[in-house]
Amino acid sequence: MNNLKKLKLLIATVLLSSTAVYAEDCTETNCGIDISGNQTIDIGSNISVTDERGVQITGDSNTLTIDGDITVNSSVNNAFGLNISNGGNNNNVINMTGDISTISTGGATGMHGIRIGSNSSSNTINVTGNVSTTRGNSSGILIIEGGDNNNVTLFGNINTSGGSNSNGVRITGQTNNFGINNTITVNGDVSSVYSHAIAITGYAHDSYIVVNGNVQSTNSAAIHISQTDTVNNIVTVNGNVSTSATSGNPTIAFNSGASDNLVVIDGNVTQLANLPAIKFGASGADT
Repeated sequence: MNNLKKLKLLIATVLLSSTAVYAEDCTETNCGIDISGNQTIDIGSNISVTDERGVQITGDSNTLTIDGDITVNSSVNNAFGLNISNGGNNNNVINMTGDISTISTGGATGMHGIRIGSNSSSNTINVTGNVSTTRGNSSGILIIEGGDNNNVTLFGNINTSGGSNSNGVRITGQTNNFGINNTITVNGDVSSVYSHAIAITGYAHDSYIVVNGNVQSTNSAAIHISQTDTVNNIVTVNGNVSTSATSGNPTIAFNSGASDNLVVIDGNVTQLANLPAIKFGASGADT
């Protein structure tokens, strides 16, 4: 809390016209720094919170600059690092120089590094640093579709070491609420231990994922595109794609009704577990 109070004083000193809500009187559960609408804020310090979200935006047209790391230690579920909340939070610009780390204590899950919630459009996030997460359902970068024209660019690496659904990069859609032209670019490597390094699933449409480094998963498919009506998505990897010898999955998998998706690899595709390097289709489902 002391670090947050220092940030509050810093922002108040530099930008007297801006207002921000902090952990002491936050109106939404689990938020370290909660920013509403139409603010320009420059944070020149690290952000470290416990059992709370690091930075959360709940409004439109904010410009946020962060020169420092975001670290979240939490025993509470859904303590994200950097979050644009669900529901019409549009036209926000975030530029960050630093790393984002979410660290689960006591089994907390859902601790995404960078998250754009559903129905939020035209947001831009640029992070010069690395993203790391722990525990299940904790993606490095997550876009829940329903919004359009969101862009996330990471100039570092992603490492996820959690359990189920702890994807490096994940885009997911909603029935009849697809979202279009959402783009995630990673200029480093994407590595996941238990889940897919890249996952597009659940009605996701017209998404673009570009990785300018290597993509690797230890125990799951490195690239996984699945579920009904997951269509017209493009994944480009300008590096190698691999799984380990302990993986129980193909290196690249198109499963469970996904169709009209494109994967472009400018590198090697390696499978060490005596399984297919590329697999189309799954039992009981068309691809």
